[in-house]
Amino acid sequence: MNSPTILIGFSSASLPLGEMPFVREWSASGLRAGLAFPPAISSVAAWTSVMTGVGPAQHGIFDFYRRQAPQSQQLRVLASRDLSCETIWAALDRAGQKATILNYPMTFPAPKMEGHVMPGSWVSAKRLKLGCYPSGLYAELGALDGVDLNNPAAEPLLRMLLYLMEKDRSDLSVVLIRDKGPLDFAAIDRQIEHVVSAAGPDATVLLISEPNADNVSINGWLAEHGYLTWAASANGSAADGKVLETADLNRQAALIDWTKTQAWCPPCGGNGIFIVSETPNFRTRLMEELSSAEGLSRVWKQEELYPGPFQELAPDLVVELSGITEGILLAAGPAIQRGAPFTRIPLSSVTPILLYTLGLQMPGEIEGCVPAEVLNPDWLAAHPLLSAGSNSNREADKPLIDPAAEEEILQRLRGLGYIE
Repeated sequence: MNSPTILIGFSSASLPLGEMPFVREWSASGLRAGLAFPPAISSVAAWTSVMTGVGPAQHGIFDFYRRQAPQSQQLRVLASRDLSCETIWAALDRAGQKATILNYPMTFPAPKMEGHVMPGSWVSAKRLKLGCYPSGLYAELGALDGVDLNNPAAEPLLRMLLYLMEKDRSDLSVVLIRDKGPLDFAAIDRQIEHVVSAAGPDATVLLISEPNADNVSINGWLAEHGYLTWAASANGSAADGKVLETADLNRQAALIDWTKTQAWCPPCGGNGIFIVSETPNFRTRLMEELSSAEGLSRVWKQEELYPGPFQELAPDLVVELSGITEGILLAAGPAIQRGAPFTRIPLSSVTPILLYTLGLQMPGEIEGCVPAEVLNPDWLAAHPLLSAGSNSNREADKPLIDPAAEEEILQRLRGLGYIE
């Protein structure tokens, strides 16, 4: 028997328990722990690791973009088809179970599975209609009170989750909140109370808060030290802006004077530096200078962080910012030990916990394990951990539509005047 599982994630937002009375009381009945994130990992890579159980060098996702090919200077935005390994929801589908995924990266095109998918803020408005699964989900969710699917905020996302839980419950429900503005944690607390109540006593609920690192302009430092030069047409805000498609990356790249630039960090986000210069030992010199920059904790070489099959597609250098490096994990449910005596666990333990509560086998390739002290001994005695051994022969997730079909659909919609 599995425990229906709900994961609510907060991207770059600490959870102030003092402002969340329900969450504070609820989590006292389960697990409260600091969550150690791998050094210098991007938000996109971290949340992808949660759903695959492996690091960026194995699943191939370093950020929302990566190199087209090793040694290439061309970058492209990534999609679900770029995942190199299986996700939890693919394993669920193979086991005949369902998942609901809201506002999560690497879910467009929608993975082939039973349940619900709404990629939300990770795709452009023109692709969001195509990205929701089943096909009627876009209109269904868009009709809910206060919901704007093109700008999914925290409370509407939790309202969508509650609606789908009450209408057609899934074995796994996942929602990621990534508001850019200030969050109303008192209102979020009330919404989470409704979700936990609707989930019932048999469900396991996990809340994850990602570290909120300091904000440092890597390109500002590179420009100040003469390693990056903006084109004459660029202005203070032109390099900013949302990047949802490769064309957006290209527009940002066009704002750089490449004849005078030796290194750059895509302005859309992330702390990976791509080196353009072919000067011998340039990377070593740049790394040494960056190491003394204010607001930076450490500079990592590509091979130090990402030894693995996708290493050469990673940024040449990755900057680790100063500030908070630990998130928060709160969890409660029948599988979780009440008052679990943990102060800090690694991010890699989240995937095994999810697999265990869902009654799925533990693949041999995942990088973490379930800390025994987290689990309710009575539940563990009745539900032993299941190991599947090596999964090296299993294929990565398959999206519902391939790139050619996706573009054909977009062309038809343009012809009918539905999108620009």
